[in-house]
Amino acid sequence: MTIRLKAKMINQPEHLLRGLVQVTQGQDSRLSRDSEPTEYRWVFTREDDALQVRILSFYDRMRPEPDEAGRELFAVRSEVRPLVDAVARSVRLLLSRMGEAAYARQWGGEAFPLHEQCTLESWIRNH
Repeated sequence: MTIRLKAKMINQPEHLLRGLVQVTQGQDSRLSRDSEPTEYRWVFTREDDALQVRILSFYDRMRPEPDEAGRELFAVRSEVRPLVDAVARSVRLLLSRMGEAAYARQWGGEAFPLHEQCTLESWIRNH
């Protein structure tokens, strides 16, 4: 399965990696991206060894709403490890192609999330 996401649907990759680190620690996770006037909300819900991932959109980002009020753009249920592995490999590839300096320029001066990346790669090796 290949999924292509529009850049406006996600903040920096760091936020996605942080969310997945929380998932690997057995927690649910949420992240949000404001793209005027829309909010894109990622919801990661643990279900035993599976993970439900939903991307929701909300028209008015200035008016916080519950998940149920959002329009579901994407939903998938996956085992945790394959999903974490796919994201970690993709982000590692991004780093190898861009390098840290180009990454920082692309993402407004933000350093590459190496700590989160290494945390996920370590989790993958142990699971």
